[in-house]
Amino acid sequence: PEKPTDPEKPTDPEKPTDPEKPTDPEKPTDPEKPTEPEKPTDPEKPTDPEKPTDPEKPTDPEKPTDPEKPTDPEKPTDPEKPTDPEKPTDPEKPTDPEKPTEPEKPTDPEKPTDPGKPTEPEKPTGPEKPTDPGKPTEPEKPTDPEKPTNPEKPTELNKQESKSDITV
Repeated sequence: PEKPTDPEKPTDPEKPTDPEKPTDPEKPTDPEKPTEPEKPTDPEKPTDPEKPTDPEKPTDPEKPTDPEKPTDPEKPTDPEKPTDPEKPTDPEKPTDPEKPTEPEKPTDPEKPTDPGKPTEPEKPTGPEKPTDPGKPTEPEKPTDPEKPTNPEKPTELNKQESKSDITV
């Protein structure tokens, strides 16, 4: 049932065993046909006339390749020198000589910074209690000339309390 393999014929058609046939079509094994080596470039003649191969000559005369020379004369590459003479790099010196930097802001005379002193001297610190802002302040009632202001006599508030005590 099985066919005997022919020793002259390869078993794998993808991999020929014939030494005369190249295994890779890109790389010929025929000794009569040498592979074409890459064409050597003539060192005297540049391959591109616009791009010279001479490393000593700059490709662009406007852009020098010398690293010691700055490419832009307006922007010096020296780190010790400031890039802008108008803006000093020293943080201790003010940027604008006409406007000196103020070390401390002046304190508001109305609001003293001393915590021991009251911040709002306008509010009375005496025994008088401020009235509710929602209720208007009642003006002081004039004392009745017929009734003497004797502290021993009860006030109207005390009279009302005493009346309520009696009714209860």
